[in-house]
Amino acid sequence: MSSLPLESQFNLPDTGRENIVKALIIRTKKYLNNLSGNQIKSNENSVILLNEKNNPLGSRITGPVYKEVKQKHSSIFSTIKHTVI
Repeated sequence: MSSLPLESQFNLPDTGRENIVKALIIRTKKYLNNLSGNQIKSNENSVILLNEKNNPLGSRITGPVYKEVKQKHSSIFSTIKHTVI
């Protein structure tokens, strides 16, 4: 985990606290019911930061990604080069 500010990690404009970015939730601590009726839960909350064109700011995802999220947002996951589980 890096202690650098968000602006320096992802080349975002340094606008202070007013900086709002889009994010896609890929893991949650809260239970999620999938289509088969099973409940899925993760140990941590995780997101992918997106730019104005809905492209990810990073090029790698570490950890598992819910299958439902990957299917629903397949265009975002097609641009990511590495998915490390």
